[in-house]
Parts: sequence; structure tokens; C-alpha cells
Amino acid sequence: DDGADEVALVLRHAADALTIGRLLGDDSLGLELEAQGELLQDLLRSTTLDEPALRARARALGLPTGGVLTVVVVGGTAADPHDRELVEAAVAAARTVRAPAVVGRLSAGRVALVVSCGSRESEPGLVERIVELLPTGFVTVVGAAGPVMAFSDLASALAEAAFVVDVAASIKSVSIESPLRVWRSSDLGVQGLLWQLRTDPRLSSYVDAQLGPLLRLDERTRGPMLETLAAYLDAGGGMTAFAAAMNLSRPAAYARLAKLRQVLARDLDQPRVRLSLHLAVLAVAQDR
Repeated sequence: DDGADEVALVLRHAADALTIGRLLGDDSLGLELEAQGELLQDLLRSTTLDEPALRARARALGLPTGGVLTVVVVGGTAADPHDRELVEAAVAAARTVRAPAVVGRLSAGRVALVVSCGSRESEPGLVERIVELLPTGFVTVVGAAGPVMAFSDLASALAEAAFVVDVAASIKSVSIESPLRVWRSSDLGVQGLLWQLRTDPRLSSYVDAQLGPLLRLDERTRGPMLETLAAYLDAGGGMTAFAAAMNLSRPAAYARLAKLRQVLARDLDQPRVRLSLHLAVLAVAQDR
């Protein structure tokens, strides 16, 4: 029956672990990480194994199956081709805060954790405490998704967390943040939408329609002009904030703005014009 099959599956995995252990000696951490990595891949990808079997393996590795689960994706510098240090750091962080977790390598510079959070109320604080313990020296960005209840929902949660990491990594400020921040889909705003549309030719056409005259300037002129436009748009059209951001006097700031108006031939005093231009500037920034 199903119960007998579940027990047999767990026993087979235990026997495999014992056999490998006898062959390799006392590298218990390495064996545990290998077992967790295999389970992570089965949890997060399409698999022929059913949920009861996955739950049995999770329990055997110390991951409770009765509470909510959160997926955390950690982006590192990929200095280690196997990311062993990053995996070990994630395991140590989860253990320090007593958070049961399964940890494994996703790809070069990417490590994922499936964390058992107990309840939805405790989930945000628990994830933040884990991230606070990660070594900032080779961790650049962290994304999270969930919480979810069913193992069958973990694959979509992984896709969401990986997407969050991709978008957050494209935001300049993320690389200099200390301590590390946990990014979620709700934090991405319009940049998440633009990331999804980045290969859509309609977005390219939109950017050209909004910024074409500026983008066709020579490279030496184009960069400073884009920087000036971005600063003005970030300031919401306020001259005081714009001048301060560019470290300019007000007369110099007005002169810069007049040049922008001339190149773009747009009324930058109109909020809708600034909104349209801002979307285009953000789209260009993602590709740089």
C-alpha cells in the first residue's frame, strides 16, 4: 500500500546514505548537503515522485511538513564553482536561528533554501534573521517567495524567488546594501514589469519613441544626458532636489534642464510626460 511504499523509499535512501558514508569516511556534512540538494531539486522541479514520498524524505532530513514553507534564493559572487561555501553558510545560518531548512545549489552563484517557518506570522522575521547571518562578502542579493503550505506549490515559489533575485540584481543600489535586504515581488514595483517585458520588441519601440533623440547622441554626450534626465525624474520635477542630486547650483541646473528640453522636444513640466520618460529611462537602465 501507499504507507509501505513510503517507508520503503525512506529506507532505501537511508541505506544509500550509509553505504556512501562507509566509502567516504566521516564527511557527514558533505553527505547531508548532497542529500538535501537532491531533495531540493525534486521539490522544486518536475518530478515523478508524489507528495507523500517527498514529505517522507523531507522528514527524514529534519524538515517539518506540517507548517508553512518559504523559498529563499541567495545570489552570490560565484567565486566557488561549486558554491560549497555559500551552501554551508546558508545551512549554518538556518541552524543558528533554529530554522529547519533544506539547502541546495541551483546554478552557478545561486543557492536556494526551503525553510520551515512554523506559522505565517513568524515567517518574515525568521527569514530576515537567516539572511542577517549570511556572509556579505560573497552574497549580493536575496529574494524570497511564499509562504506556501503544499510541496506542490514550491516550484512556483522558487520561480518567483529566482525572478525577484534577477530583477533586484539589476537595481544598482542592491550591490552596496548593508545589511543584506530580503527582496520580494511586492518590492519590485514597475521594474518587475519592465524586466518581464525586456525582450519584447514593443518595449524597445516605446523606449525609442520616448528617448530616441537622446539615445542617438554620441556616446560621450549620451551618458551624462541620461544621468541628468534620470536625476530630474527621480526628483519628481523639483528643481531643488534635482540640483542637489547633481551637485549643481540652481542656475546650472536650469541650464542642464533647458538642454534636455531642447534635445527631447518634450514639455518636462507635465507629470504624464515625466512618467512616460521615467518608464523608458528605467527600461534603459535595466539593460546597461
